[in-house]
Amino acid sequence: MIVHSDNKATALLSSYLDRDILKSVFTDLGIPEPDFNANDIAITARNFSRFFRVIFNSSSMSSFDSEFCAELLSKTDFTQGIRSGVPSEIPIAHKFGEAGSPGSYFFSESAIIYSSDNPYLLTVMTQGKDLSRLPAVVTDFSRLAYKYLGRSEEHTSELQSR
Repeated sequence: MIVHSDNKATALLSSYLDRDILKSVFTDLGIPEPDFNANDIAITARNFSRFFRVIFNSSSMSSFDSEFCAELLSKTDFTQGIRSGVPSEIPIAHKFGEAGSPGSYFFSESAIIYSSDNPYLLTVMTQGKDLSRLPAVVTDFSRLAYKYLGRSEEHTSELQSR
């Protein structure tokens, strides 16, 4: 489900989950309760990011569970989007999603970028007519974010001088 972003695996797993418990995960994070009967669950970038903040900060779950989630998300086999905007030696934990229909597609991705001394969270949501072009837009944002957030003190001092 996570590593290969397999929606069939997601559907199978969700058929075994208690919907009330799943809804409480959303409401406990301050995210509106979703309609799980809908094909796509609408979510804002801020709310999508909340899941990754919980993983990074080990809040609302044990450190063990947080590390397990981050490890799974770091094995995601999707290499476009945020991953291709960050040097390959920098570990990231990320998840992407696609939705929409011809003429109006959505592509979103969120990641924790474990830059050595300045880890950061990046969430990018895009919309366009051609789904195949949207990951490249996310890559552009990822490169820009890494340029300004992912580097060490040398780059931070350059930004401060501006």
